[in-house]
Amino acid sequence: MKRYDPANLLMRDTVRAWKESGDKGRLLYLRAHGFCGNWTAGRDKFAIISTDEAMPDKPRDEFKPDWLPADQVSSYIGYLQQYTHNINLARFVLDAPYASITVKATDLDGDGMTGVVLMELGGTRVSLESAQTRFHGWDEHTQVYFEGVGACPLAGAVRQSRPAEYRNLRGRRAASLSHANSDANRNLALPRRGRAFSRSPAIWRPVPIARS
Repeated sequence: MKRYDPANLLMRDTVRAWKESGDKGRLLYLRAHGFCGNWTAGRDKFAIISTDEAMPDKPRDEFKPDWLPADQVSSYIGYLQQYTHNINLARFVLDAPYASITVKATDLDGDGMTGVVLMELGGTRVSLESAQTRFHGWDEHTQVYFEGVGACPLAGAVRQSRPAEYRNLRGRRAASLSHANSDANRNLALPRRGRAFSRSPAIWRPVPIARS
């Protein structure tokens, strides 16, 4: 879903141009940050689409790897459900949809959710910071750093259709901070996502994850 957010599209196109031109130097790092709190904060809850239809029964054992302790199943499913999107966004921003990904190091608390995972995605170092928070909000963003510039979309979770912006940090002696806005009428996230889903069937291609 995140690839239809206009800020993420703008960021992907910008990173792609910097990689092709080379004038911003070497690609250094991608940082994915997701401290999940109250995702409905600031929203009109009456505008959230819901249903009384019960979810289909799906035995949890079908999701459970043999090596996973029984008391970690809930946090395992929760981690995958949330942070798969952040990894997919990293692939999207870096133009690496099918690149190999290797887990280099992990530092997670006993809850299986709070901590940092360090990876290599198609030759680029990627970190994923994760936690469940109790404050009134949702703190999520992705940052990409080159030698000469950094970029960060200011739109986090795709919660509503709105114009998006991202910021660039650049320069050495005369440092500057610039903002870019997407087209408010043409690039709203939810209509783009709906059109894409209606035009083509789901395509899924498994990508192996290695651990060094």
